[in-house]
Amino acid sequence: MPQQQVAGDTFGDRLLAARRSKGLSRTEASFAIRDYLPRAMWVSGETIRRLEAGLTPVDKADAVLVQALANVYDIRLADLSEELVIDLERVRDLLSRSTG
Repeated sequence: MPQQQVAGDTFGDRLLAARRSKGLSRTEASFAIRDYLPRAMWVSGETIRRLEAGLTPVDKADAVLVQALANVYDIRLADLSEELVIDLERVRDLLSRSTG
């Protein structure tokens, strides 16, 4: 399936546009990401609202959570935030070192 392009000035704007383009409510999105995350990382629609509204700034956003949202919304993490791509690469590097 081709990935969507996301427009918006801010991380929150792009996240909101991506969710709306999939026709999901925040609650529906919060349930959909459960397929990608361990139970300890499940979030509510309120957490998604805070990300979309910019109340949780991109530098405080959990890269793994946002990657799960990107998966649900059929977009690339880079379409939301290059900064989070770098954070996720650091997490992957850390995990590969601890398991190798």
